[in-house]
Formats: sequence, C-alpha cells, structure tokens
Amino acid sequence: MFQQKNIFKTIAVSGLTVLLAVLIIYGVVRATGYGSLTPNVSTSTPTGYTLEDIYQRLNTNAPATAGNHTLTAGATSTDAFHTLVDIYNKIPTINPNNLLSTTTYLGITGNIIPRGAFGLKASTTDQVFAAGYYLGGTLSGDADLVASNVKSGVNIFGTIGVYGGGGYAYGDDSATTVLTTAAGAGTFNAANLTSSLIATSTAWGVGQVGALLGHLFNGTSGSNTGGSQINGGADDYNNGGALPLNSYHNAWTRCANTTYNAVTNPGGNYCNTGDSFASYKDNITGLIWSMPCSGAGCTSMSTSSPTTYHWFSSGGVGPNNYNPTYGSTTASQLCSVVHPGWYLPHQKQLMQAYVDGAYRKFQWDTNDDWSATAVSYSSNYVWGVSVAIGETKLSQIYSLVTTLVCVRSN
Repeated sequence: MFQQKNIFKTIAVSGLTVLLAVLIIYGVVRATGYGSLTPNVSTSTPTGYTLEDIYQRLNTNAPATAGNHTLTAGATSTDAFHTLVDIYNKIPTINPNNLLSTTTYLGITGNIIPRGAFGLKASTTDQVFAAGYYLGGTLSGDADLVASNVKSGVNIFGTIGVYGGGGYAYGDDSATTVLTTAAGAGTFNAANLTSSLIATSTAWGVGQVGALLGHLFNGTSGSNTGGSQINGGADDYNNGGALPLNSYHNAWTRCANTTYNAVTNPGGNYCNTGDSFASYKDNITGLIWSMPCSGAGCTSMSTSSPTTYHWFSSGGVGPNNYNPTYGSTTASQLCSVVHPGWYLPHQKQLMQAYVDGAYRKFQWDTNDDWSATAVSYSSNYVWGVSVAIGETKLSQIYSLVTTLVCVRSN
C-alpha cells in the first residue's frame, strides 16, 4: 500500500513537471512569435535569418531579407537546412597580406599600407617604388613627347624621334652649320655650293661633279695670234684685246653700296665690310680686294688713274707715300694704317687672285702690284705681281712704277 502511494506520487510530480515545461515553452512562443514558429513579417522591423540565409551569404555573398522565410523544410534538397559544419567550412581564412592595414576582417587586421597618389616622373633611369596599395592620382604626361620633338633616331618611351634641329626634320640647331637656303637658315651661304666652286671631279649633291680648277689652262687667244689653246693659250690680258676664250675663272662678288643679305645680296654693304674701299670678293679664298690706291698717301681710290708708290719710305723718299694725316708711310702702312682692317697682300695671295681670274674683274689693273713678300736674297727688292698677265717679278723698294691694292676678309 505504501509502495503504491509512492509510485503515484512520483508519476504526479513528473507529470506536473512536464506540464510546467510545456506551459513555459508555450508562453515563450506566445511572447516572441505570436503563437507560431514562423517569423512574423508583418512588423515594421522583421528579424531572423535561417541557416540557409547565412550559408548562402558566406558561399555566394547573396543577400537575404530578414524574416522572409519559414522554418519548414522545403520540398527539394536545395532547400534543406545546412549544418554548422557546412557553415564553418564556408568561413574564409583571412590572409593579412591581402588586406589593407586600415581594415579588420573577422578579427584579422591587414598588412597592406595605403600609399598616396603616384609621384613618379619621367627619368633617365628606372625608378623603384615600394609595394602597397596606391590611392588614385595622376601620372603626369607631356604633350611635347612626340616624334617631331625627339632627336632623330632616339627612342624615348617608345617614341622614336625624327627631329634634326631648329624644329626641322633635318639640319642642326647651330646657325653656323645650317644652310642659308634652307628653312630656319643659319649663316652658311649655300648659294656658294655650285660645281664651279667645288674641286674638279669631286662628287657632291645629287649627281653633280665639281669643276673648280678643272680648266686651269689659259683659253684660246682672241686677238693675239701668237698663242693658241694647243700651245698653251694666252694670258688673261691678251695683249689688250678680248679675254681669251675658255680661260679659267671662278665666281667673284662685286661689292656695292646696297643692303647686305648673305643669300640674295652678299655684295651689299660693300661685301659686308661697310667700307667703300672694297671692290670685289674672291668667293674661293674669301678675300676682299680694294680698288687701287690713288692720291698722296692713298687718300683716294681710282680705277682709271691709280698712283704708283714706293714699297719703302724713309727720309722723305717717296713723295706719293706721304699722307697728310700720318706723314711718311710705307706701302704696308698705306693699307693697314690709312685704311684700318686692310693689309698689303702677300705674293701668293696676288698669284692666287690671278689664277682665280681676277683680271676678268680688275681689267683696270694692268700694272704690277706691291706684295708684302720680300726677296729672300736681297734687302733692296720685293716681289710684285701682275694680276693681268700672271707675272711675278722683282721690284726695287724705291721703284715708282708699282701700284697698290689692299686686301681683307669680312
């Protein structure tokens, strides 16, 4: 009897315990889910995600809507609940070397240091920059980096230059080496580049050959029957007759009182000397020759009646050498002192002037002209040269039969 009472008591207590537990769960469910295990979606702030929501977020980063689901299993396998193992396996392992230092993800802070905008510039050498994450910026370019601004043949960052100087495809920036006939002209007179000014048989330009000194013989006589081309021809004077045919001469420039231009008018401004004493320029030697001296002490110039002078003047000797300003002067002083910038030509300069055809221009000069070259074996003689007949001969220093021309460069 006593034993039956105890059994009944135990069953009663256990039943009461189960009942209380059910009532508590029911109360909780009623309090939180309004009597249903399905999350309520009617409230303004629905809450709750399923494990499927969390799994897919980790798996594909797919978004989910809170409370937009039920806790009932779906009809297909893809709707089945995922285990915590499934979800754990989808949590990525974070490598701090792939994460910015300003970011912490799942408790891991990154090692990548954010850096400022590029500060790199074009340089003659490679530039090294530290590894890291670079913020936005501008790597400066330059619109001038084009082929026409890069030296011909030079490769700069893939741009191969064609620039040759002065802004032109070919040439040079130096005005001393740019032809005056080219665009962006310099000081070199390209007008002088002709076959007659380039040595004979020398190829130049496109298919051209020089002719300078190619016909040094004196041409066939025009009036002097004693000479012929076969026998050597006649001198340039040709006995006062016409100039010999085909005799050699080069280009000479007449000096004039006009505006100088290196290309179109090289004879202007008296061959760019500014001195009316200038007469002709030999384009081969570049020497500028004066008109003959005239008057006492070379105070004037004349092509019709040049005055004769002593080469040496001392002790009142040589009245024509006396200059009203400078007193008694030598032939050399008549050039260099009376006419600064000029000098008495040397023997070979006068001889070269004859070779170059000076008499074709100086047809008034039929006399011997003083040179500055003394005779090595006699102190009483110097060399005189005739630009009319090519003769060079001894002249006594006190002779009054020799005229005077002077020479200079620009």
